[in-house]
Amino acid sequence: MRRHLIESLLVSVLAAILAIALTWPLAARLGSAGRIEVGDARYSIWNIAWVAHALTTAPTTLFNANIFYPSKNALAFSESNLVAGVLAIPVWLATGNPLAAGNWAILCAFTMTGIATYVLILRLTQNRIGAAIGATIFTYSPYAFSHLAHIQLLMTFGLPLVLLALHAFVESPRTSRAVWLGVALAVQALACGYYGLFAGLMATLGILWFGAFDGLGRSRGYWLRA
Repeated sequence: MRRHLIESLLVSVLAAILAIALTWPLAARLGSAGRIEVGDARYSIWNIAWVAHALTTAPTTLFNANIFYPSKNALAFSESNLVAGVLAIPVWLATGNPLAAGNWAILCAFTMTGIATYVLILRLTQNRIGAAIGATIFTYSPYAFSHLAHIQLLMTFGLPLVLLALHAFVESPRTSRAVWLGVALAVQALACGYYGLFAGLMATLGILWFGAFDGLGRSRGYWLRA
């Protein structure tokens, strides 16, 4: 247990250091640097700041965003970025700086993706070096860096998280593990609607595959819980 805890802390720290290093100087200029030359980037910055602001002041007004007046529920016109907004709350409360809140969410997204992918690959291969290499390649792919202006498309941590929950469920299809799979899918959908659809399809295909080829399909409980 102690060894597992130490390894988890070490992986988390290294993932955070890697996120800082590969996005440098973002961490050093948290409140003054960033992608602000395109409309999507400015929208993401506003979006994250609004969610953090609304959740810490008047949560019931969250979707009645201060944009497109007099339209109601304007936050629903595009990605709501609820997860990014929640991640940004500490920095928003400390600084009141929308750019700092947005950059913090970016650093969190990279760090969380690195950790989740490492854990998934380690579970599948039992190879720490392979897990570290694979997690780095997936987390810092050219695709990810090309979408620094789109916070929702950096929220790829939910994909390995859903796969982790899926493998845990098919390994032992208990109700508690079915619930965790549902939670993982919900988190990914709230972090990025696109990836929520991808993850839902991925989980469905996985459940059908393991049900058909691992003998789980003969269990009524497996299908009911799925």
